[in-house]
Amino acid sequence: MRLLVDAVVAMTGRSESTVFRRVRAGVLPLPRKIGPGAVRWIESELVEAINRLPVADWAETPAVLGLFLTIYVLPRRLAPNASGRRQSA
Repeated sequence: MRLLVDAVVAMTGRSESTVFRRVRAGVLPLPRKIGPGAVRWIESELVEAINRLPVADWAETPAVLGLFLTIYVLPRRLAPNASGRRQSA
């Protein structure tokens, strides 16, 4: 699948300028030119590049933090404790 820069921004949780900065640095793959003034990223290449990065590099992205909160923090806060009451914030 070919991705627009907006999709790459959503996948990485980084700004458009940071995405292009990381492309220039060789961290993310180059987009493919598909026409005059039009580029797209190959999804599999992008996913592969992201998976090669150290976890700490992406751990602070809004998408990853949101996922972490949804999966790990909120269920524990909303679950009743031994006394049957929810944990306080």
